[in-house]
Amino acid sequence: MDAAATRQRADAANTEAGASLRQAGVAQQEGRRQQVERELQDLRAQRIRLEKQVDCERIQLSVKQLKSKGNTDQALKLLSDWKAPCPNLQAAQ
Repeated sequence: MDAAATRQRADAANTEAGASLRQAGVAQQEGRRQQVERELQDLRAQRIRLEKQVDCERIQLSVKQLKSKGNTDQALKLLSDWKAPCPNLQAAQ
């Protein structure tokens, strides 16, 4: 085998190795992208839960304030209006 043929084989092997490395890199990037996408979805769901929790706590505080001011009817209406989205609401005592 002459030097030119040896060089051609070496170049072909390097090309194949480079292609394999690129494929591995692309697969690794895709895996990381999917992981980050799952993390983003989890964070979005967490944000929604926290926003709902804050809303319900605000409603609970409003109920307590209304009751303390003697606005029992308004407090009860607020409780009934928010009972479905906030099942843990309690009438202020």
